[in-house]
Formats: sequence, C-alpha cells, structure tokens
Amino acid sequence: MTLSERELRLPRWIGGSPAQVTWPSELEGIELVWHRLNRAHDLRYFLQSEVRWAEFDARLEPSGVVVASHTPGTRGDRVLANCLADIASAERSAKIDIKEGGPVLDGVIQAAGSAKMRGRNLWFNAAAEVIGGHKGVKLIARTHPRVRLSVPVDNLAPWLLVAPDQALDLLAEIASWGVNRFSISVQTQAFQDVVAILTESGWDTNVWDVSDRTQMEDAVASRPSSITADLSVILPSPGLGRENEPDEPRRTWSSLPE
Repeated sequence: MTLSERELRLPRWIGGSPAQVTWPSELEGIELVWHRLNRAHDLRYFLQSEVRWAEFDARLEPSGVVVASHTPGTRGDRVLANCLADIASAERSAKIDIKEGGPVLDGVIQAAGSAKMRGRNLWFNAAAEVIGGHKGVKLIARTHPRVRLSVPVDNLAPWLLVAPDQALDLLAEIASWGVNRFSISVQTQAFQDVVAILTESGWDTNVWDVSDRTQMEDAVASRPSSITADLSVILPSPGLGRENEPDEPRRTWSSLPE
C-alpha cells in the first residue's frame, strides 16, 4: 500500500472543519490506545469513540493521592481511581502508564483493585527502573495476573539492530518477570526495524508517542500489535471545538468518502 493510499484510510479534515469521525477500536487490524486521557473533557471524547483502551499517566500529587497527570507536582488533577471507575462503568479497558516509583506503584495497584479492573481489561506500562526492576514487575504480575504488562525498550533499540541475539536474550529474562509486551517510541531511530525484530521473535509490540498524522502512518506501516496515539490531537473527536455549532450526524470511519 502506498502512502497516498494509506492516507485515504485515515480520518481527515473535511471542508476546512474537523470531520465528525469516531475513531474505531482498530486501524487496519492494529489495536488503538487513546494516549493521555488525564483530563475530563478528553475522556468524554474517548467515550464517544469506539476505541477500547484509554491510557492514564499515574503520579503522586503533593497531597499523597495518586492522580492522572503527565506533569509532576501539580494539584487538582483527577484521582486515578475515579478515572478507572469511569472506564470500568463504560465497559472499556485502561492502560496505566506509571510515571513514578515508590508509593505510586502501590497506589496504582490499589486503584485498579477498587475499580474492579483486572485481567484482559487492564494494562500496566512502566520503565523497569521506575518500578524497581523485577521486584516491581513481579508485584504487578502477582496482584493482577493475566493483565497486559509492558516496558519501553527504546534504549535497547540499537542493540536489537546490531546484536539481536544478545538483546533478545535480555528481553526474554525481562519477560520471565511477567512482562508480555514491549513498547517503542515512533521517534526512536529505525523503530520499524525494531518492531519487525520483536514481532518475528514472537513478542507483542506497542508503538507509542504517536502525535501527528505522519507518525500515525509510519506506526501503522510497522504493523505492531497496538498503537498508543494522541487521537484527540491527530483528529479532534466529535464535537471538539464545535460546542456552539448545530449538531451534525456523526460519521463513522467506514462512512467517510474515499
């Protein structure tokens, strides 16, 4: 498929205004994850879509409460447990990106438990060093078995390219702790080659940090298991920026003109 043909398959601007499009749960067979749904209005747009997975950043507020926030040290952010309860009540799934160590990991585990989210509807992502390496990974795997559990491997990307056997041995060791998916940023050099190596080795992969249409096209072309993307930035969700305009019939992905 050429780039121009792929572009036709992506939601796009129509008539100079944001198209009334609801993102599907998958794009060309690749599962979508709505990145960074820390704010209430973004969560509303997500719930109007067909996307299954909502991602929240987990940090500790100065008050000691674990909140959904990308920025450290802020106040007034939504409590993570409340975000997860919203997702659970909507029968969707939550990906939690653990940004800090220490008490945050315990708070995240408790929040997931209080929202009664578990198994196939829950996904934990964290840099291994942030959560204490194998100790933190095994804690998640023990308290929430059968969840998705991923770590980023961007720092290992050069070694996967030049010494794949040794790098894959290290990933196998990490997987023995309970990790079952590896993430790589769309901005990492040669990320598509890394995705191919991991896929050929039997690993599920997630491409993250996708924040514009070109990056989305590149991510789709790499054929990962999932893509974590700023979907509200790439294309505003139904109603975004149109509060004062008359309601229009919402278009689904399949109803857009070719």
